[in-house]
Amino acid sequence: MLLSPILTVLSISIVANAVHQNDVESTITSVFYRLRATATTLCFRTGATLIGPGQVDVTILTNGGSGIVYRAANYVNSNDLVVSSVEYDEAIKPAFAAIHFNVVTSGASQPNWRVADQTCCIVNSRVTVIIGIMPDTRGQIIRSLAKSYMDCGGSFSPQPHRCPPEHFTVDCKAGVGQVEIVPEQPPKMIQYDIKASASGFCNIHQKGSPWAITSETTLASPIITVVILSKQYRDDLWSQFAFFNSEGLAVLKFDSVEPDLLVTYVQFRQRGRFEPVWSADNQQCCIALLIGYIGFGITERRFTIVDEPNLTVACPPSELQKPYCGAADFEQLTGQSDLATAGPTVLGPGALEILFLTDNGADPIFRTLSLVNTGDVISFGTRYDEANWPSTAVLKFSLTGSGLAQTGWVERDRICCTPKSWITVDIGVVRETNDIMRNVRVQTSISCGGASAAVPTRCPRQSFSVSCTPVSSEIKQEPAEEPSIMLYDLVASSNADCDVWRQGYAQAGSRYTTLYSSAVTIAIISKVYKASGQIYVEGAYFGSNIHIPITPIEVMGDHVIAELQFREPGFKQSSWMSPDRTCCSALLTTRLAFGMKQDSFMYLRSDVMSIACPPNKLAERTPACKKAYTGSGSYACKNVKTLVEREKGGETQ
Repeated sequence: MLLSPILTVLSISIVANAVHQNDVESTITSVFYRLRATATTLCFRTGATLIGPGQVDVTILTNGGSGIVYRAANYVNSNDLVVSSVEYDEAIKPAFAAIHFNVVTSGASQPNWRVADQTCCIVNSRVTVIIGIMPDTRGQIIRSLAKSYMDCGGSFSPQPHRCPPEHFTVDCKAGVGQVEIVPEQPPKMIQYDIKASASGFCNIHQKGSPWAITSETTLASPIITVVILSKQYRDDLWSQFAFFNSEGLAVLKFDSVEPDLLVTYVQFRQRGRFEPVWSADNQQCCIALLIGYIGFGITERRFTIVDEPNLTVACPPSELQKPYCGAADFEQLTGQSDLATAGPTVLGPGALEILFLTDNGADPIFRTLSLVNTGDVISFGTRYDEANWPSTAVLKFSLTGSGLAQTGWVERDRICCTPKSWITVDIGVVRETNDIMRNVRVQTSISCGGASAAVPTRCPRQSFSVSCTPVSSEIKQEPAEEPSIMLYDLVASSNADCDVWRQGYAQAGSRYTTLYSSAVTIAIISKVYKASGQIYVEGAYFGSNIHIPITPIEVMGDHVIAELQFREPGFKQSSWMSPDRTCCSALLTTRLAFGMKQDSFMYLRSDVMSIACPPNKLAERTPACKKAYTGSGSYACKNVKTLVEREKGGETQ
């Protein structure tokens, strides 16, 4: 065996800003009114009837003169406000609209009514006012009217126990409504422009076929404008949102309100015809969806991702039948606002020590030796050169900073939030490419609340995250002392008597079981870190029938005691019955002592042999397996005879 170890040490530091500044001029206009309505009318059998006063606050939003959206609040003796019948000016821009709302007046306030009517009736009036809805028509009232009727008896009675149980109505004459505009501060308005992009591989099931077609799926949304309105009413903070988009490519729905955070469910859509690699049927019938939860700051500008978005696909007959797409290769959800928020965010320094191992250019594996403010390390996407020799791999890891160390943040964010970056880099995995480090990608976010808070009692319990914009990053390789690597080539053989319990049988079936391993190479990796006094010890293996990673149990001087598990599929057991050969596996677990710096090996003869059958996850379970087994599916063996020995001596790398 020719082992090729490559040690790579990276040092990392990153500076980012939370939330982009949006240089695009806002096209959103708003008009706010506090409307107070009164009227006098005549109702059958009662005489003169007073209406109101009823009051309501309304904000009307338009996007570049189109897309009318309105939000109402602070109903006083009123309800059910709607805006309709928009009138346009010569430039075909909205100028006036009809605002309708109900005013409810108690019978007790009607001095001209009979006592019975005062006790059992109320007046409902539908007030309509034609009013300006653009800045240049703000405050202009064209006309107003009120249509009223009396509700009496039943649940409408102010005093039901003294009134008829049956409900009836009494008509009133239409009258002129007196609507006035009451001076009042408008709600605070914060605008966000959001967009999303994602890509992944989706399993799309088609009608009439038992198989799914795995199709690469991409989604890129247009910019969606979201407006957050808020206003303090005594002890209550009112908040609402509105959004503007084209052709129904995004849907936002209210979810909840956290402290100073309005959380919405969001769904971005992309029609199948924009998916170039989908089949023709799927392009015509299906849509790509990106679904998640976003939080918007109510009184302060803050964009947060409450729950990471998921990429999926929806096809007929129901959008609820969503195929599984797996993890997206790239997922991004960004928010912009008309002012930048948060100060510079600094992460690092961090460090990462990685060892890559290959067996004569094959089976590349990696081990993480040490981490400083880093974690979540994975390696994937090994690339090979023209001679089919491994060249580079994609390394992905995280760098975690401290909120308390962010001098540019406000106090609340410092104690409630933690910055974190994900770094992806192409890196060399053999000596010939050891100096390669390219295609560095950095994604930074800030997690707040929940487990991310340094002082949980002063922070929101629900966690959320804020996307960031990288400003600068530095990732470089550093020299380091090589670890010690000892190689041991082993073979193992074992036999035992094992009992297997299948459902429906009163007795266990006895199985004579054997296990013979091919040569397996064990690499014992060790390194002493003098500054901290810590010892790193881990094992790696090259071979086909070791099932679990080598687990160091105890370090004794210059030796490490490790546990190995060999696995052999059932089809190699000639003495087993046919169902067991297709469903089960033979397992041997043993302990060995290895020298960490010198060639030394000891077989400790602490062996456990067993058979694994469904539902045990170590079972063979081929498609031909149709049998069910009792309990956990793990069955111990007896009369175990085992030999684990070296095929040849090891060497220091």
